[in-house]
Amino acid sequence: MSVYQVKGKYSDDIAIMALRYLSSAHEISLDVFSAQNNIDAITRSQIERFVDDYINRMGKVEPLVEDPDIEDITVLPENYVYIYHRTLGSMRTDIFFTEYEAGRFAKHLAQRSGKTLSVYNPIVDISFGNLRINIVHHDVARPTISIRKLRSNPYNPANLIGNGTISPEVMAYIWEAIESRLNIIITGSTASGKTTFLNAIAMFLDPLTNVTIIEDTHELNLKGKNMMLLQPKPGIEDLSMQSIIDIIHYRNPDYLIAGEIRGNDINTFFNYLASGRKGITTVHSGSPVGLIRRLRSPPLSIPESSLMNVDIIVEMRNDARRYVGKVSEIHMDDGILLNNVYEYSAAGYQASGVSYAIKKIAGLKGIPEAFVEDSIASKRDLLSGLDPRIGTEEFLAAISKFQLSREKFPEERKGDRDP
Repeated sequence: MSVYQVKGKYSDDIAIMALRYLSSAHEISLDVFSAQNNIDAITRSQIERFVDDYINRMGKVEPLVEDPDIEDITVLPENYVYIYHRTLGSMRTDIFFTEYEAGRFAKHLAQRSGKTLSVYNPIVDISFGNLRINIVHHDVARPTISIRKLRSNPYNPANLIGNGTISPEVMAYIWEAIESRLNIIITGSTASGKTTFLNAIAMFLDPLTNVTIIEDTHELNLKGKNMMLLQPKPGIEDLSMQSIIDIIHYRNPDYLIAGEIRGNDINTFFNYLASGRKGITTVHSGSPVGLIRRLRSPPLSIPESSLMNVDIIVEMRNDARRYVGKVSEIHMDDGILLNNVYEYSAAGYQASGVSYAIKKIAGLKGIPEAFVEDSIASKRDLLSGLDPRIGTEEFLAAISKFQLSREKFPEERKGDRDP
């Protein structure tokens, strides 16, 4: 693995000296500390800058936070910092954290957010501006700190097509599914792009669609006008996901969008779908097959009848780059089966030629399957023609114009299939 050379990083000596000063900052000034330790003016200036970054920003990893091409940062004790670079993929940096530095940094971040990190509260999720931070306290001195940077201008579907995450045809199929309010689960390993993909495809929702968003840590950046954001608080009964689901039954949203769900929240989500409601979420798993196996096994033990409420599973992969590996449809035939309607290979996406989702959409709308296929083809043509660098507002305007044209001339489109 190649090493990412960080520009503007702090030297280890400066970081250690600055942390020593911070330990006594309530007692003496930096001038006194510098005099006591024979620190010259240049070194004093560097210590002062580090202290400012540590207190108000992200300290030793601030240069990584400021790098626009870095998406994820992982801090491990007695190890180098690892990153996910937008074009270079996963890399090791030349920034090193000692056990002392990592432990102190973790506690400092938790305290800044007003939370407590301890063996009794070993997992802390924090939001700082566009940063989403997860701290796992394995023991008193050896935490793992995961930092995810959210884009101020998130990827839209055209951007994902442009960077090779997905093809226009597969994205058009997903668009059609969302337009018809099918239930979708996005699965994949850590840092495979699940949330990025969810955020992008949610842009296909009509701006007036009644949407409720549930996230432990706010990561989604959606533009709808009729959206309500709710945040569960683990350990607080009245703010559990189950309690929030009970509340939103009264709001009767067209779509529930849940950030990554895990543990008992998975059962809660499936119970919600079983009531006839519609939803999209992300679940950590290696593949659609692995996801089904996990859902059916203890302790989750989701029954087959509930699994059948999921229409589509999108698998995200991270093999040096992030992309959609396959799109699977759940159907029943002497048990749960998966139809890989699209699967990526070296030759591109291969279609199975059979889609149970298209059959379902045709049934819901009372139209022939050929009309649904035509609709997907027209969406594919639009997506293929968009600039891959298009901004989110321009993208939303393009699909809005497309939808208006379809509503204005429905008979012309229908006539394409008339004998």
